[in-house]
Amino acid sequence: MLEVAKWIWPIDLSAKSFFNIDNQLWLRILYVSLLIVSLISYNLMSILVVHRHRINLQNIFSNILENHKISWLLFLIAAYLIYIISVTLWGFWGFITSNLESVTFYNYFASLFLTFAIGFYGIKQDDIFGSRVADDQKVFADKNFRYKQSLLSLERKMEIKQLNCVVSPRC
Repeated sequence: MLEVAKWIWPIDLSAKSFFNIDNQLWLRILYVSLLIVSLISYNLMSILVVHRHRINLQNIFSNILENHKISWLLFLIAAYLIYIISVTLWGFWGFITSNLESVTFYNYFASLFLTFAIGFYGIKQDDIFGSRVADDQKVFADKNFRYKQSLLSLERKMEIKQLNCVVSPRC
């Protein structure tokens, strides 16, 4: 939403001219403030949603295997939240001290770390429900699956089969 507003009303957000006193100073401060608040609130809500999903996984599966755990996702969201807060505070300090090079270096380093962490955990993570669904589909693909565990006698099975053949001509 903020990016759409930026297209409608172009704002210069470069570090050198950010605090220049002009008629768009209030707009730049408002834009960056809303951006920071939205990033932090989005990450806090993400932590709550992932935590609830983690609890639901424990209710669904009796045994959560290593590849079904999603604590790695909580780690990534918390790391991103720490990154946002730290780069914001460091950025304010960089504006005050006129030392933006260290903020830029930290921003690139932290972004690189988060990118590698997302890639590492993303590749390592298996599909939670995919293998279970595939196994169920293999079992139900076998037409005789429903009758293998039947307690009916062979004679009763034949009677039912003959009754079905009378009703349905596909026998």
